[in-house]
Amino acid sequence: MSGLILCTKKSDVPYRIKESDINIYSIEELAYYLYNNVYFTDNDFFSEDLIQYIEEKLGLKHIAEKLRTAQRQNLGFVADILIIIQESGYFTQQEIKEFKSQLKDIASKSMHERLGAKAKMLFGKGKYLDSKKI
Repeated sequence: MSGLILCTKKSDVPYRIKESDINIYSIEELAYYLYNNVYFTDNDFFSEDLIQYIEEKLGLKHIAEKLRTAQRQNLGFVADILIIIQESGYFTQQEIKEFKSQLKDIASKSMHERLGAKAKMLFGKGKYLDSKKI
């Protein structure tokens, strides 16, 4: 992230990320969120609701199609994250390269390890019932 970056397309209607209790309004905000919360992201994060939001509210049909294609091919959440990160234009190539290395590490963790980290994050945000569900 170098300097100030203006959002390419911003929606008047937010997309609510329930796990973090955050609203996003642009693909750049989504990329920033994923970059900084990747440890807590899984296949369920990339729901059809999110893809429809990207397509309809942000008008980014090409990104929505890439996500749907990745899901049809069962490429997993790492591929979905990379689509958002790369297509957003928010990060430099060097940042993306370093991020890919971090993603490999996260993808190599067991679901149990990732879920444990997610439960701790939710608990730390005061979402006690949600953390207990994990």
